[in-house]
Amino acid sequence: MIVDDDRYEVEQDPYQDVYTWAGKHRMSRGGNAFCYPEYIEATAAELFRTLDQDVFAGGAKRAEFIDAASEFLGELNAIHCFRDGNGRAQLTFLHLVADRAGHPMQLARVKRKTFLPAMIASFHSQLGPLRKELAKLWRKERRR
Repeated sequence: MIVDDDRYEVEQDPYQDVYTWAGKHRMSRGGNAFCYPEYIEATAAELFRTLDQDVFAGGAKRAEFIDAASEFLGELNAIHCFRDGNGRAQLTFLHLVADRAGHPMQLARVKRKTFLPAMIASFHSQLGPLRKELAKLWRKERRR
C-alpha cells in the first residue's frame, strides 16, 4: 500500500544531499495560490485516501486510470508540498501508483514543453491537457 508519507521519501531521497529542506513542507511564497502550509497535511491526507479507490488498485482500463490519475495529479500539484522539485516528485510518485495499478508509465516520454503547461492548466481545473499528456506516457493498447 502506498501511504501519504511515501511522497516525502520520493522528494527527499534525490535532494537530501543538496538541500537541507528536502522532504519537508515548502515555505509559503508571497502571492502564490497553492495550499497554505498549515493545511498541507490535512489536504494531502484527504487526497491520498483517494488512492484506495479501485481504479488505483488495478483492474481499471487505461482510460479510466488516466482520468483518475489526472484528477489526483492536478490536486497534488495544487497542494504543492515542497519548495522545489514538486513536478519531479509528483511524477515519480504517480509512476509508483501507476505501476501498482498495472499501468506502468514511461517517464522518458514526458516533454517539459507540453507537460508543464498541462500541469498549470490542471491547477485551474482544466484537466483535458493533463489527460492528453498522461496518455502519451503509455504505449497504445493493442486491440484484441
